Amino acid sequence: MNTTDCQVLVVGAGPTGLVLGAELLARGIRTRVIDKGDGVALQTRAIGIHARTLEVLDMMGLADRFVERGQVVRHLRMYSEGRCLVSLEFARCG
Repeated sequence: MNTTDCQVLVVGAGPTGLVLGAELLARGIRTRVIDKGDGVALQTRAIGIHARTLEVLDMMGLADRFVERGQVVRHLRMYSEGRCLVSLEFARCG
């Protein structure tokens, strides 16, 4: 007889995989999360939280905590070698 220690295997420990794993565990589903990385990521894996992500976090009862601790970005510019590559205005997005 073959037994396993989990019911669901989540491949990828980025933001999506970790939230999926947490949601499954919260519902009593034995879950294992694996990732090809061998340790803590040293670079950012997400630049911000978008509207749809906030909607999902709201369904989890977490959106207010993220908004309280976050910083609203109304304008974003990305530079390379002193030259502006892109300028985005978020204030008009609602």
